[in-house]
Amino acid sequence: SWIRVGFGFKLLKSQTCCYKATGGGLITDGEFAGSVLLEPSLIFALSLSARRISFHDQCCAPTISHGIADWNICRLYYELNPASRCTGYRPTTMIFGNGDPHVNTVDNGQYTCHIQGVYIFARTTSTANATAQVNNNNNGTVDSNLILPEDLFEIRVRAVSIPPVLSYVEREAGDASLFSSYSIFANGYTFNISNINGQFGFVVSNGSWNISYTSELANNLNYDSAQTVDTAQPYFYRVVQTNTTAGSLSVPAITVIIWSGLSMQCQIVNENLDCILSLPEKYRSLIEGLAGNFNGNYSDDLVNRGTSQSVTITSATGVTSNSNDSAVLNACLSWKAADDLTPAITQPIMPSYLVNVFYYNNLNTLVTLNPLLSATQLNTTCAESFECRHDYIVRINQVTSGATTSALSSFQQSVTVLAQQTPTVNITSSVQIAWPYNNTDRHYILPITISGATSTMISISQDGVVTNSTFNNQTISIPMPTNISSYVQVSLTMNYGVNSTVLQYLDIVACLCVDPAYCNYLYTNQAIANYALAQCSCPDQYSGDFCQSTYNACSSNSACKVNWENSTICIAYNASQQLQQGQSFTCIGSCVTGYISTNNYTCDDINECAENSTRCGSGTCVNTPGSYLCNCNSGYKFANLTCVGIDKCTEPNVDGTFNLQCNDSQTMQVFAAMTPVEAMELCHAYMVLTTLTARAFVSRVLNQINRTEVMTITASIIISAWCSLTCPGYCELMNNRTYQCNCWKSPGLQISPDGTNCLPCDANSYGYNCSQQCACAYGTCISTATNASQSCSCQSMYAAPFCSRLIDVC
Repeated sequence: SWIRVGFGFKLLKSQTCCYKATGGGLITDGEFAGSVLLEPSLIFALSLSARRISFHDQCCAPTISHGIADWNICRLYYELNPASRCTGYRPTTMIFGNGDPHVNTVDNGQYTCHIQGVYIFARTTSTANATAQVNNNNNGTVDSNLILPEDLFEIRVRAVSIPPVLSYVEREAGDASLFSSYSIFANGYTFNISNINGQFGFVVSNGSWNISYTSELANNLNYDSAQTVDTAQPYFYRVVQTNTTAGSLSVPAITVIIWSGLSMQCQIVNENLDCILSLPEKYRSLIEGLAGNFNGNYSDDLVNRGTSQSVTITSATGVTSNSNDSAVLNACLSWKAADDLTPAITQPIMPSYLVNVFYYNNLNTLVTLNPLLSATQLNTTCAESFECRHDYIVRINQVTSGATTSALSSFQQSVTVLAQQTPTVNITSSVQIAWPYNNTDRHYILPITISGATSTMISISQDGVVTNSTFNNQTISIPMPTNISSYVQVSLTMNYGVNSTVLQYLDIVACLCVDPAYCNYLYTNQAIANYALAQCSCPDQYSGDFCQSTYNACSSNSACKVNWENSTICIAYNASQQLQQGQSFTCIGSCVTGYISTNNYTCDDINECAENSTRCGSGTCVNTPGSYLCNCNSGYKFANLTCVGIDKCTEPNVDGTFNLQCNDSQTMQVFAAMTPVEAMELCHAYMVLTTLTARAFVSRVLNQINRTEVMTITASIIISAWCSLTCPGYCELMNNRTYQCNCWKSPGLQISPDGTNCLPCDANSYGYNCSQQCACAYGTCISTATNASQSCSCQSMYAAPFCSRLIDVC
């Protein structure tokens, strides 16, 4: 249904409720519990199979025939669709209008009166109208139990006069009557339900339009308007017709449900139209009419509107009948609709007089008139039912009279069941229990309050071993596990009402950490249904499932290994030493070349450039991890860890204008038969391609020149050809001076020994020029990493950065 939110509406989630096949107990836990539905229209599906929840079946159905569900999967369904526990359930009240006519009131009183015309069966009071308007103006209120203007209603019932079968009874007692139709008026809608020769007539109108369902109901005994219901509209209604049982008969029944929660269920037994009106709790103390006033007290349900005085009626659960026939009749007549001109019955039957005179005093006289009115026959049909005896004397019909008895009995059973409220437990969320694994006392005492249960059985399963005990109405003693593989489950079987039970599990989240301060309830491991183990967030100096062990850092493959000599020894600190020293181990040994340790804990890079800024001479010093490089000035090259001058004749150099530095004789020796311009270009290429392999490439070019094809040879042609054959994408002009393979351009690459290619790092190195060593204990080296924390790809279950520590899956 829809709920008002301010001046708008919000569609409430539908939910299913599941009960045990034996005993009828509501199931609130486990794979058979009902649940909130993500798609509310599912409840309108016509067939049983269509009303099944496919998502639930996928998660919670057994994988094999007659098997059991996998709760680790099924619980995921209930995390998204919470189980229906009926917390805060408010019972629906019911009013029964039996056709002869007998009325079971809203507070479960009963009376009979014979009337004719149109009467107010039930309607909201003037107080309800004022309250609805106040609630409507309070646009900040969100409560489905508040009455609003669209919830106001009036139900009218039409009664028609019928004579008794025996004219003798008519002469002596008068005429009877029965209810023939009901009309519901709500929010501009009119719903009319009638008995048309044993078939339902049903018409809906709303001022400008009129819809008759009469032909659909006549042609389809299983009619359901669900297919035409528009659940996107806040004011929707539903009409359902089914077959039901009344005594020994199978009879048609119709149910009309409207947006406010009001519903009317009627059945036709011959000429009788028997209807049950159901009202939500929000109408309490806000209705009036023949149905009563809904205040919990049946004795004042029938009020004479003319005198404003209540008339005494009997309890529907008792066996006595009213003896004040005239007062009851006058009160009934006072609820006649003001616009109805139908005359009253001239001589209406007085119900208690009829039964007392003819059943107790003149039954022998009736037998002489009709043998079916024998005491044996009447008692067989009616037993102790006053209403049945009354109907039988009037109509001498075993079927309809028996149906009256059956309907009244069924109605009382329904009232009893609906009045039962499911017991409530004061624990609505998970129970978090911090109980260190090494506590000698393994029993946690849980205070708990259960309301509404007549008795409760406590079942505790420890690793599958179940013990049962009766709840002491105060506490539950829960045995706590001592390891990650054990579990405990606690269930409550609560008895309530007449013969109902409900099963509820406690959702336990246990924390077994040595110190409750280490408990992390945000991360849990679901060991079994309704039991989970919280993760322990251990301080750095502790390890183990429950932080029970001192952390041994030397067990890591990275401790005293990253940039340390292989002979280095690792010494682990105990917990107190770790706190004092601010580190978990110390190293005894030496760092590899290019690194130094100042704390016997890590080896840090030596900045050679900072130690000696002139170490590169005619060049700029660039620090690298474990070493350094020199960016040499023009006319110099990097050799012997510094910049040294080059021989400008044997090692041609180029300045900013790329002028040729070779003399004529040298040019002719190297580039014979070239034009001066070509000699200049080739000398340029020879100078910028500094490696021996590159120069050999130039010589090959010179030897393979086809003068007919290449009319002009330039340095750019030769340089481009060399780059495309050696290291495409990485061949660059370095410092505007020389072309080289720039393998420093991307991490994970190193220059080949001959300087002509960029090669991937070795298996255990990473970074720029593969200058760093990986220390991955249980993982593989990521060559493209740029720092140690990203250098390892860990195996499953091992934690970064060095894959040396198991992930605590708890």
